[in-house]
Amino acid sequence: LVWKNVEKNQEFIYHQGTVNDFYLLKADGTFTLYDENNNLLWNKMPYQPVQYTSKCLPSHNCPFLFLHNDGVLTIDYMDTNGMWLSYDTDIIYSMDSDDEGN
Repeated sequence: LVWKNVEKNQEFIYHQGTVNDFYLLKADGTFTLYDENNNLLWNKMPYQPVQYTSKCLPSHNCPFLFLHNDGVLTIDYMDTNGMWLSYDTDIIYSMDSDDEGN
């Protein structure tokens, strides 16, 4: 898992894994990485509350990750008032720091 910010000329390598490793976004917004045996390798919690919403879009539950055409990755979800929120993952996870995750 490599995080790059080309505007700031920063790169952080959080995990060098195998082809069968996979990521999972949990209902509380925790960004996780597992190996093929479902062992947790890495995780990062968001720096503000994220909640699960069933069918926030016709084909999606929330939260979900969305990769925009310009390369920005956002986490999208609804707050407790039903308001749509979309945050740059670089900000909500503070990925531009050298924090190793949890």
